[in-house]
Amino acid sequence: MGLTKTVSMTACENNLFIQFNNSEIKDYFLKVFENVDNQLLFQSFIPLSGTKLECYGVDSDVYIEYIKFDISDSDVINIIFHTHENPCIEFCKRLAGRYSVNVQLIYYCEENNYSGQIQIYHNQLVKNELYSYWQGVYLFYYDLFWERLDNFFESYESKNFMELLQKNSMNIFEKDLNLLKYRFDEFNLMNQFKNL
Repeated sequence: MGLTKTVSMTACENNLFIQFNNSEIKDYFLKVFENVDNQLLFQSFIPLSGTKLECYGVDSDVYIEYIKFDISDSDVINIIFHTHENPCIEFCKRLAGRYSVNVQLIYYCEENNYSGQIQIYHNQLVKNELYSYWQGVYLFYYDLFWERLDNFFESYESKNFMELLQKNSMNIFEKDLNLLKYRFDEFNLMNQFKNL
């Protein structure tokens, strides 16, 4: 599915995993994916019976960027979409409660410097964690973090490695600390040459 509207500068990307224990409910979801306009997808699962803020956890439209299926596990559907500024945590709670599905939501917003995850199993919220943007990218999109390392270094303009980690509330795996420090020193050295 294609992008239906331009992503706002403060868009929050949501990566929603839905695990089904019941094949009939999964078939219902798949039919909705096939037959409904992107703008109406969320209303198809849970009819709007209040403000968008009450239903989705956001104060504007939820819109689908694209849908992909997790082929490694036939019981899981993965939907990636954007909301305006905030993740759709309330929607996930309603979704889990209404259909008795297990839900994991990983979300991030670079412009507002946050990321996080929630997990709902058997209608119980078992995880609700909030991180800085770069901490979330490091934890959930590890390869992307290393690909965008220069952006990470530039975003804080720090000359001291430990200060950089503190400014961003970063907790790094011990196995990555030396490599990250080496890349940071290399980045600073290259910038010095650029400024000559």
